[in-house]
Amino acid sequence: MQPGLQQTALSAGRILGFKNPPGLDPDGDASGATPRPVSGLGKSRGRWVLALVLAIELVYLWFVSVGFWLEWPAGTDYYDELAESFQRGQTYFQVEPDPRLLQLEDPYSFPSREGIPVLWDASYYRGKYYAYWGPAPAALLVIPKSVLALTITDPHVVFLATSAVLIFSTLILASIWSRYFAGNLPFWLLLTGVLFAGLGLPSLWVLSYPTIHEAAVSSGMAFFLGGLFAALPVLVSGRISRVRRGIAGTLWALAVASRAVLLVPTVVVSAAVLLMLVKERKEGRRDFALDGLCLLLPLVLAAMALGWYNNNRFGDPLETGFRYQLSWRDATLDRVFDPRYIFPNLYNYVFGRARTLAVFPFIKPTDGAEAVPFLPGNLHPSAYTSENMSGLIPSAPGHLFAAFLAWWVVCGQTRPALATKAPALERGRPAHRLRLSMGVLFVVALSAFMPVGIYYWAANRFQMDFLPMVALLSVVGSWVAIDGLRARPIARLAVLTALVALFLVSAVVPFLLAVSGDQLRFERLNPALFDWITRALAL
Repeated sequence: MQPGLQQTALSAGRILGFKNPPGLDPDGDASGATPRPVSGLGKSRGRWVLALVLAIELVYLWFVSVGFWLEWPAGTDYYDELAESFQRGQTYFQVEPDPRLLQLEDPYSFPSREGIPVLWDASYYRGKYYAYWGPAPAALLVIPKSVLALTITDPHVVFLATSAVLIFSTLILASIWSRYFAGNLPFWLLLTGVLFAGLGLPSLWVLSYPTIHEAAVSSGMAFFLGGLFAALPVLVSGRISRVRRGIAGTLWALAVASRAVLLVPTVVVSAAVLLMLVKERKEGRRDFALDGLCLLLPLVLAAMALGWYNNNRFGDPLETGFRYQLSWRDATLDRVFDPRYIFPNLYNYVFGRARTLAVFPFIKPTDGAEAVPFLPGNLHPSAYTSENMSGLIPSAPGHLFAAFLAWWVVCGQTRPALATKAPALERGRPAHRLRLSMGVLFVVALSAFMPVGIYYWAANRFQMDFLPMVALLSVVGSWVAIDGLRARPIARLAVLTALVALFLVSAVVPFLLAVSGDQLRFERLNPALFDWITRALAL
């Protein structure tokens, strides 16, 4: 490297908060091999993280309230109604169906019930309305409703659940940062990662249209990430207390009871935790059995409770009521899940493009492709459909760092920085442990995507089933990329510049897409604010 370029890169690195890389420190030890002790966040840095989380929460509040802040527009209240049914010891909604539904030979056919008012998108079975989405949020709402007699609408549930997704994502990132990167990279990269995870897809999207569907999907991911944070020690060190195992199992049980498709990643992550406990255990078989019981017992109890709940409603422990829903979809639709849907779904979720506008919000999602142009027709099932979509690459390119992390997990070399800046108990093994834990998270994220990938319907809200985990991988991938270039300051500065640019785009574009949204919620419910912003940005 030329001395002038090297000195320029070193100076830029010092300004950005980096230490001199090994072998390039002009004033210190030429080897740069003396390890610095790993430090956690500390109170001062913790306050910065808390301040950033609160700032993101204000953005969430602005979105869910459509700019009204404390006066939220009316929304659906399905979970609140279901909670009231639970308080009465019933599993069906209190709304009485129109008697004409009973007279129909096929009430699930949209044309046959034309003109008959129904509880839209609820399940109709033997003269009663039921919920086909998971009951866990409604069951938890019974507690505050019993004490304070509150009405908690679905937008409230979406806001609380999305906030929990942000908090658990932040805790997971801060934990990984403290263990592996605190002594090697500047603290502001952690803040950048939290900002990316908080404002990227799909959190703002679900807040922009907070109905029962968004409430169910965001609640499921909130519980799942909570369980992942509780189980994080076993993924990064192989050790975890029985209390945390019990908490992880309970939260994963609530995740499945909120969103049935999360059963797949829950099984995968639970199996991974058990395998790591087997690998790392030093106690006898009886102790291990007790350890496994702490994790699995809540899942088994939840499965029994859900089986009873479904059997009470539909006479079948495995029937969720999905095929009895009253929507535009005919209940006789075949092949709701089909492996061939993976092709258009991948195309839409990864490459789906938005169209540009001449005025604020300057960008708007468009209908997803129902057929991939270069694939044969037999790979495009006729039942497949898509809502307005925005793919990851055009809308959140910061997720490209997840691809780099995948390469590092499979093919990358051990990073010296990770090997020398580890706590004493893990010195010599932290890069291996990080690679293992990130590999597990990749498999879990992939398993979370698979039910969505083979589903006949594509929608941005379904990104909540898997994308928060991909965001964690993307952030860690960016840290690994920068950390691995300590000896190449120019390349490190280039990657850092790319990181800032990609993460900035990944925060701004989803913000604008959420404003335009799928239902023009801002434009419909707060036209004065929308027009004011449009005029202000047109000057």
